[in-house]
Amino acid sequence: MEVAEGNGSDVVGERELAEAYDRVPYLGQPFRLSHPRLLSGLATLHGMSPARPDECRVLELGCGDGGNLIPMACSLPGSEFIGIDLSEGQIERGRRCVSDLGITNVRLDAGSIADLTADAGQFDYVIAHGVYSWVQDSLKAKILEICSVNLAPEGMAYVSYNALPGWLFNRAMRDLMLFHTRDIVDSEARVRAVLQLMEELVDGTDDSTDAHHVALRYFSKRLRSHADLAGYISHEYMEVYNDAFYLRDFVGAAEARGLQYVCDADHAMCHENRFPATAYAKAKEFSRDRLEVEQYLDFIRNTPFRRTLLCHGGLTLDSSYSFERIRTLFAGTDAELVESEPGASVVGFQTDDGRRVGIGDPSARAALEHLCRARPATVPVETLIEAVSEAVSREDMSGPAQIRARIGHVLYSLWRSGLVDLFGAPRNCTGLVSEKPEGFGLARYQAAGRYVTTMAHRSIAMDDEVASLILRHLDGTHDREALLRILTDALESGEIKLPPWKSETKPEPSAGDRLARLVDLNLDKMAEHALLVG
Repeated sequence: MEVAEGNGSDVVGERELAEAYDRVPYLGQPFRLSHPRLLSGLATLHGMSPARPDECRVLELGCGDGGNLIPMACSLPGSEFIGIDLSEGQIERGRRCVSDLGITNVRLDAGSIADLTADAGQFDYVIAHGVYSWVQDSLKAKILEICSVNLAPEGMAYVSYNALPGWLFNRAMRDLMLFHTRDIVDSEARVRAVLQLMEELVDGTDDSTDAHHVALRYFSKRLRSHADLAGYISHEYMEVYNDAFYLRDFVGAAEARGLQYVCDADHAMCHENRFPATAYAKAKEFSRDRLEVEQYLDFIRNTPFRRTLLCHGGLTLDSSYSFERIRTLFAGTDAELVESEPGASVVGFQTDDGRRVGIGDPSARAALEHLCRARPATVPVETLIEAVSEAVSREDMSGPAQIRARIGHVLYSLWRSGLVDLFGAPRNCTGLVSEKPEGFGLARYQAAGRYVTTMAHRSIAMDDEVASLILRHLDGTHDREALLRILTDALESGEIKLPPWKSETKPEPSAGDRLARLVDLNLDKMAEHALLVG
């Protein structure tokens, strides 16, 4: 597929975008909330009948180097994945990865999404992450057209964009960056100038408690924490196009194309436990429907980014609790059990975003404890219900059917609050280290670099040479002794070095003992981070 040869400023804009990404590549990464496993679970919970994630067809618009699409294809070999991106350089990098891994169910095309027609067929899931806000208006309209024309009857579209009102501060930062670098042509020099500017501005506000200065320091810190600084600054803030939208306006544009709003992919972002009770109650009081409630909540929370899910307007959605829907899914959690006193009536759990939640309901507590033990693997909801039923039935004299129904409702409440994820298909990972562990194939391929993708569709740093070497050799044929021999040979050859011994009170163990401990430690961490195949 070639870039469109139309007329006017749109073609110039597309060419500029393609050249910008070829000059400064943007490191591809997985976007957890766009995975078909989660999207199918959300569709099911809203009364839809989505395609099975392991037998579906997925289209990604603006796929870059396939950092989001390729992991999906690796984890769902029975599905078909197609990605389109303007940047030939990024597509070529993705194709090399696909070729090296021998993946046959993904295709990456260099070209314009403007060229996509109904002839491309229908897709069960359409993903457009980090595209809509960064293209001209004609392509924004085309994205929504694709979500309408090329979306299967029970399909789900995921479209992310900069959201108002939260993006207003970021827009000011974008304007500042563009103003400061207006006379600099070289892309790398522009990025260096922006980083220096932010450092100097923040240094000047160190002692200030002014709200704007606090926001400036937070923005600078968050900016510097990004894995791909050059790509992030260049493409998130300094591209030709960068628009932001209120939720109501984006949904209005989607409705004009025959689509309707399902929810945000981060469905729990508008749950009442994320807001002061009075503010949430007032938002509901002022609103005529759910969309207006969420728009008020965006003002309260100052939402800067949204991941909106859309389906065909003719579908009847129903997000109320249904035992028959929830029992078909698979449950998982990223929460951790917080140490509590034995016999405590309330047990604490901490989510991956740092929230701490106290759970007193016996069924909810038993369900979360079970999922924490299984983490990072998923558990069939039916299996989870049986396990929780057994745990609570000793003290609950209700009949089995009543207990099961109540546990299902508890799981639904945990999902609504964001403590539990519900998937349309299981994750094929394990939290246990087998005798001859096998690592996720894509992660093993990526291990020589700085970041690897997990089977939970997340990107994690791999900047430890010992861990990297171990992961590269987790092909299912090496036990701990074999891995230890590989590390020993690498240490003797100078390929790896042992980290400095930090204890001042304990004598340093032998190199062999330290390597053996590192094998066990790293295998446990890899299991914890969903890098081991189940």
